[in-house]
Amino acid sequence: MTVTDKQLLEKMIKHIDEVIEDIGEMSYDEFINDRKTLKSAVFDVAQVYELAKGTADKHQSLKLTPETFDLIQSDYWFAISKTRAVAVHRYDTLNLKMFWDLLKDGLPELRKIIDDIIANKEIT
Repeated sequence: MTVTDKQLLEKMIKHIDEVIEDIGEMSYDEFINDRKTLKSAVFDVAQVYELAKGTADKHQSLKLTPETFDLIQSDYWFAISKTRAVAVHRYDTLNLKMFWDLLKDGLPELRKIIDDIIANKEIT
């Protein structure tokens, strides 16, 4: 893992933690009716994706090395990438139930994976 990988993973954790804190003990119904929290969560999930994969701007794009990116793959990574695509291009078509499941189940799982990587991989 490179120093940049570690910094990007730490930023990903920051965004994941913000979502987890923001939704707290909300129910699904409370969440979908709280426009600010919903939009904030969409933004943070999109940021997790952007930090992992980089942006379209070739001059400012930082992204995880392929080796580190492969380590964060989980059952929920596809949902994260899909959420980012929908959030950027077709926000009004976002499946809120699937997004809620991603927030409640997928992000905590991804955070554990990232914690393990940071704790167990040497910086090269």
